[in-house]
Amino acid sequence: INENILTYQKEFGDHNISAVGGMTIQSNQLNKLYTSAYHFATESLPSINGGVVNGGSYNKTEDRMLSYIARLTYDYKRKYMVQGVFRADGSSRFGKNNKYGYFPSISAGWVLTEEDFLANNEVMNFLKLRASWGQNGSLAALSGYPYSTDMALKGLYPFGTGNYYFNAVAPSSMGNDKLKWETSEQINIGVDARFLKDRLILGVDYFDKKTKDLLVNGTTPSLIVGGITSPMNAGNVNNKGLEFELGWRDHIGDFHYSLRANLATLKNKVTYVDPSITRINGVNFHTSTITYFEEGYPVYYFRGYKFKGVNPETGNPTFYDLDDSGDLNDGDLDYIGDAIPDFTYGITL
Repeated sequence: INENILTYQKEFGDHNISAVGGMTIQSNQLNKLYTSAYHFATESLPSINGGVVNGGSYNKTEDRMLSYIARLTYDYKRKYMVQGVFRADGSSRFGKNNKYGYFPSISAGWVLTEEDFLANNEVMNFLKLRASWGQNGSLAALSGYPYSTDMALKGLYPFGTGNYYFNAVAPSSMGNDKLKWETSEQINIGVDARFLKDRLILGVDYFDKKTKDLLVNGTTPSLIVGGITSPMNAGNVNNKGLEFELGWRDHIGDFHYSLRANLATLKNKVTYVDPSITRINGVNFHTSTITYFEEGYPVYYFRGYKFKGVNPETGNPTFYDLDDSGDLNDGDLDYIGDAIPDFTYGITL
C-alpha cells in the first residue's frame, strides 16, 4: 500500500479552511501451491517424494485499487460548518468500462449556542444541528476477476485408435463485463445538545440509507451453458431509522460517574431485484434453503411454512395450506420472520 496525502490549513480572521488531497495505491497478491502424498514406507521420511504423490495445483490471484481523495472543510467563527468530500476508486475486479466509481458527499452544521440569542444560556450549554448526504462504494462481495469468463481444464480424453488424448477446456464461470461498484447513499439529520453545565447529554439522529446496484452471488446459471454464474448488480436495499442517546455525567468530590442509554430503530427492505430473478437463495439448513433475498421483504428473510397449531389427535404440528392444494408444497412457503431486530438498545454505567 502506498499513500500520498497533502494537507493545507489556514485561518483568515473568523474564517477557517482545511483542505486535504491525495491518492492511495493498493496491491494484493496471493500465491498457493498444493500437493499431497500417501502410502509412505515410514512416517519418519522427511520428503514428500517418499510416498505416492497425488498430483498438485498452483493458484495465483492479484488485485489492485487506485483511489483519489479530496476534502474541503470551512467554518465561520466555529459557528457555521460545511464539508465536502469526493473520492474516485478504481479496481481491477471490474471490467474496463466500469473500473472507476465516483463518490461525493457533503455535510453542514450549525452551533446555535454560538448565536447571541442562546449565548451564555445557563440551562443549555451546547446545541448543534447537523445534516449530511453522501455516497460510498463497496466491492466486498467480489473476489478474483468476476467480470471475465474463466476457462478451466476438464481432463484428458482419449480419441482415435492410437494412444492419443486431448485436453478438454470449458468455461468455469460465465463472466459479467457489466459489473459495477455497489453504492450506498445515505442521508443523516441530527441534533447534539448538552445541558446543566454539560452534565446532561442528548443526541438524536435520523438516517436513511439506500444501497444501489447491490452485488449479489448465487444466481441461477443457464441450463444450456452451465458453469458457475458470476456476480451481478441485482438489487437495491433500504435501511432507515432513528437513533437516540441520553446521558448524565457528574462527580461527588473525587468520585466521578456517568450513565448513558441508547436506543436505535431499524426498518430494512429490499426495494428492487433484477427482473431475471424471482428470489435469491441464502443460508441452507440440512438440505433446505431457509433464507431468501426477495423484493418487498427484509434482506435474507426466513421463508417457510406458517404454523397453524397442534393436531389434538396426533400431537403433530399443522401448517397453513396457503394455495389450497390439499397438501404442503412450495406454494405454501411464506414470510415467517427475519433476523433483523426492529430496535436495539444499551446502557453504559
